[in-house]
Formats: sequence, C-alpha cells, structure tokens
Amino acid sequence: MNKILRFSCFLLVFSYGICSIAEEGKCGDKIKWEFDGMVLTISYIGTNFRGGEMDDYDMKANLAPWIKKGLDKKIRTISIGSNITRIGSCAFYNCTEARNVEFGADITSIGWGAFYGCKRLLNVYIPRQTTQIERIAFANCERLGAVEIPENCIVADYAFMSCPNITNIIVPKSSHLGEYAFVSELSIDGTKRYALYGGNIQSLPSYIDADNCKKYGLSSQSVQAYLNEKKLRKSSSDDSEEETMASLPLGSSDVDTDIPYAVEQRVNTFALVIGNENYSQLQAVPCALSDARTFKTYCENTLGIPSQNIMLAENATLNVMKRGLKWLDERALVRSDAGEEVHVIVYYAGHGIPDESSRDAYLLPVDGYSSDVSTGLSLQKFYADLGSISADDVTVFIDACFSGAQRNGEMIGQGLRGVAVRPKEATLSGQMIVFSAAQGDETAQPYEEKGHGMFTYYLLKKLKESGGDITYGKLSDYINKQVRETAISHGKGQTPSTAVSASMEKRWRNLKF
Repeated sequence: MNKILRFSCFLLVFSYGICSIAEEGKCGDKIKWEFDGMVLTISYIGTNFRGGEMDDYDMKANLAPWIKKGLDKKIRTISIGSNITRIGSCAFYNCTEARNVEFGADITSIGWGAFYGCKRLLNVYIPRQTTQIERIAFANCERLGAVEIPENCIVADYAFMSCPNITNIIVPKSSHLGEYAFVSELSIDGTKRYALYGGNIQSLPSYIDADNCKKYGLSSQSVQAYLNEKKLRKSSSDDSEEETMASLPLGSSDVDTDIPYAVEQRVNTFALVIGNENYSQLQAVPCALSDARTFKTYCENTLGIPSQNIMLAENATLNVMKRGLKWLDERALVRSDAGEEVHVIVYYAGHGIPDESSRDAYLLPVDGYSSDVSTGLSLQKFYADLGSISADDVTVFIDACFSGAQRNGEMIGQGLRGVAVRPKEATLSGQMIVFSAAQGDETAQPYEEKGHGMFTYYLLKKLKESGGDITYGKLSDYINKQVRETAISHGKGQTPSTAVSASMEKRWRNLKF
C-alpha cells in the first residue's frame, strides 16, 4: 500500500513538473518568446536602447517557432513587450484561438501577414508610434470589430482584407490607405466575389471621396454618409460658433490641461458619451458639450479606453441616443460571448424633464419638447436597457436633473409648472452603478468659471488627481462633498447621489474603472 501511495505521489510530482515547464525560445536578435499554456509573451532581452525586431517568417517552410511546435491553436493572448520595434511577417499566422493582442508602446512596423487568419481576434489597439502596417497584416481576422489607424501611418494594400465584422473605421488625414485595404473576399456559388466595406467611418484622409473609395475597399454609401456627417458637423459648428466658444473654454480650466495618460489599455471597456447642449425647441444647456468632449478625452487618455471603443454623441437626437445604446449592447455581447470580462461606461450631460402626472423622469434629446415626454427617452427604459447589457459592470454618470429646472435655475420651456417637480427614482437592474448630479427637485448647476457642469468638473478633477486609479466609494464621497460645498458657496443647494442595483450593493465601493 505504501509503495502504491509513494508511486502515486511520484506521478503527481512528475506530472506537475511537466505541466509547469513553459515552452520558450528565440524569435529575433535578443528577443525571447515564452508560452505558459495560454499567453504567448514576446520580450526584448538586449541592452540596446533602440530595441530590436522580431524575425520574419512565412506561411509554408519558415514557420514561427511556436507554430512549428503546434502551439498556434492553444494561444489565447499575445503579449508583446516594450523595446520591440517590429512584429515579424507571418509571426502569428493562423493563431485561430488568440482573442487579444497586447502591444508594446515601441512598435513602429507590423509585418506582412503578421496576424493573418487570427479568426477570433476581437480587438486590436495599434500603438501610436506605428508608421507601417504591411500587406494582409490583419487579413481574415473575421471577428475584428473596429480599426483605428495611428497618425502618419502607411497602411499597405489588402491590410484588413476579409474582416467582415469591422463596424467602425478611423483613418487620420495624415495617414495613407493602400488599395483594397478593407475589401472582403467572399465565395458565392463557388465563385470569388469582393464586397466593399459598408460600416461606419469616423475619419478618412481628404483624398478619399465617394468617387474613388472603391479603390480602397470602401463602399460609396459609407463614404458618402461620412462626408454628409462631416459636413453637418461643420455646419453645426459654424452656426453655433459663438455659443461653442462661450461654453467650451478648453484649456482655461485646470481639468482641461495636462490630462494624465493610462499605463494600460482597457480593451474590453466601452463608453457612450452624450453631450446635449444646443436644443432646437429649448434653452441651451451651458457647458454640456465641453463636459462630454473632455470626459471623452479622459476616457481615452486617463482610463485607457481605445477610441474605437468610445461613441461620442454631440447634440444627440432620440434616434442617435437609442442607436448608442444598441451600439454598446452589440459590442459587449461579442466580448461576453467570447468569455471576456466586459465593462461599460455611460455619460450624459443635457436636459432632463419630469412627467408631471406620473413623476417619471426622462432624458431629453436635442429635438425633444419639454411639454411632451414622448419625445424624450424614459430614464427607467434607459436604465433597463443598460441593465440588460452583457457586462460585468455598467457605470453611469448623469449631469442633469429631472425637476423641470435647467442649469441656470429657470424652468425648462413651456408646459411645466413654475415650481420644480420631485421625480420618482428609477429602478436599477443588472450590474449598475449610477452617479447623479442632483437629487429630488434640485438643479444640476454649471460651474461657469471652470467651463463645466459642477458635477462634471469635480468628476474630472478627481480622475486627473488619481490618474483614474480610484475606488468608486472614494470617488462618490469626493464628488458629494465638493459639489455640496461649492453649490452652497454659490447660494444654492445641490447634492449628488450614487445609486446601485441590488447585485452591486456589497461590492460597488471597492470597484474601480
């Protein structure tokens, strides 16, 4: 019996020893690779401050060492360290189970076919220093959801070919797009066909228009929609230039300068930011646009959320607000289905109104009427939609009040009594935490000398001071104290509040972004 027991123990120790040995080797001069069963880590082990480049490989004879060892189907995360300047050609060819890539900040070049066939790759945040993305670098990445090209980057031909799930493209004016960069190759009845990208485009170089866009793999409909939106934004900006200058003194407030940068990217966090300032039927909301724009910058810089994971809706109509909720839900669902941890942030600055008879609260889009709540978005419905999102937590910031008063204390438009209404509290579900600017019949005030809403100013101030590394409990306490004291000094009362769903009651205070 003792012999059997000792032999069993030996087998356990021996098995553990085998399992604990990581695969490793070299993949370039002074560059090491190591695989622990889930994560493939590429590290620079040299002393040259300029770093080094990975070796180039191909799809046949000269395979990357981890592919030769049959590890390509086991890799879940690819982590590329600092001081590595180039990702080798075909380095991660057909690593079909890889979900995420963590790029080091020093990468300037991504080689030919580097991520070709990474069919489960969900998100790619290309470092700002990257100046070259070679041919078919991300071809056949079937689940890739968004692409943001860095400034001054050359994207080669077919770089993102056959990525049918890309929903959002950002190409800066300073970058160059190669031929058929976003075309998709399809097989219909055994015949190869090419489909042009038909999703959302946020920015493009000026040399691309609706007439020549097919050359780059983009549909004329998507490009024309982008150009129309660009023209609309420019027109809106020109029409309200005086209002915008008055409400957006960016750079004049302490929270608008020296915004800290995050150390890590939060690739599984998505943010919807709404700033409703210029209402067609009502008085404007002072500082709402500067609130939303600066909060978006903090999301990107301080919280490390990739810009393709952020939707900024300025002066949003009801349909735009509904589309934003759907946008969040779709992206969270894709990541959640893939087993990823998902986080959602929602910010709203603008008018809120009450239904005088039911006392239900509504967010008001810029084309809404204060006298007709059917033109608004029910706060209860808003929270219910957010509560149903497949996310580990949903954090909401509301710089609005629902008493019928506006930021200057006057009543909103026609149809409301001359006294503020105390709205009913909405019920929260799912994994929600809601930070609100004011309670009951109070007004969410502006902090005019700072160019922001009072609530938003102190939210941004604490994000700046902490670099985003702060618990929700401490953030809530800080905002509450500072807003109450500042509001009193302005001769009015304003008490921020934090509400949570039942599932978050015991853990929300220790939660972080």
